[in-house]
Amino acid sequence: MKASQIEMVCSFCSTKVEYGKSVCDDCKKKYKIGQYDMANDGCGCDG
Repeated sequence: MKASQIEMVCSFCSTKVEYGKSVCDDCKKKYKIGQYDMANDGCGCDG
């Protein structure tokens, strides 16, 4: 399966996000998440 075919959703609200992200822009602002990187901790929520 190609990355463009994989549907990712926000960890907090289940809004669709682009591949490689785990938090939508709205939740990023709401929860004050400054950065996210799935490669570092597995969940994608650093900050």
